Amino acid sequence: MRKRLVLVLLLASVGINMFVAWRWWTARGSRSVRTHKRMGRVEAYAELHALLPIDTGDVVLLGDSHFEYLPADELFPGTRVRNRGLSGQIASEVLERARKIAKAHPRRVLVQVGANDIMRGRDIRGYLADMDALLDVFAQEKVPVVVVALLPNARADVQERNDELNMALLAICKERAVAFADIADAFKAGKTLDPDLTFDGLHLNARGSLLLAKELRPYIE
Repeated sequence: MRKRLVLVLLLASVGINMFVAWRWWTARGSRSVRTHKRMGRVEAYAELHALLPIDTGDVVLLGDSHFEYLPADELFPGTRVRNRGLSGQIASEVLERARKIAKAHPRRVLVQVGANDIMRGRDIRGYLADMDALLDVFAQEKVPVVVVALLPNARADVQERNDELNMALLAICKERAVAFADIADAFKAGKTLDPDLTFDGLHLNARGSLLLAKELRPYIE
């Protein structure tokens, strides 16, 4: 009886270990596929943007998904707005794209990035170093910049980091005499993202997009 019990426990242990290993492998594969798709999309957008050069009269929206998903042409009619938002990007990736944009000398650049830095657990010092370097890039080309506050998140733990980064961004902008669009509170219900403005706790729905356009308009037109 004891031998049979030991055998059962041994088989159960092997089965659990195999299941854990399978879950780890499939999760790893899923991350790899997502990364591959994201990089392919970034390359595709880079090719498209190369065919749509930025002009000196343009206002550029530079950042992550909050800008990418914003239908700028419809929301800012009559204004030359170039949308250069790419979902999933962190500050260092936006910094790399900023170098070419600065060389085009647009009329103004609105920058909003940091949500993915938080989600990936990046250290705040690395994030702020990237943002400082990004502002240097535009300062060297004398391109006016507006740093847009990070939008709220529905998760309280994420929102704490959001608030921390926004305070740090505000301090950097004050020190460098750079405009800071402090718009985060307009999207909050209490201390976190208003559920009526989002479809997943992070990204904006139609109502949220209209509010974002309203908050950005003074810095664009």
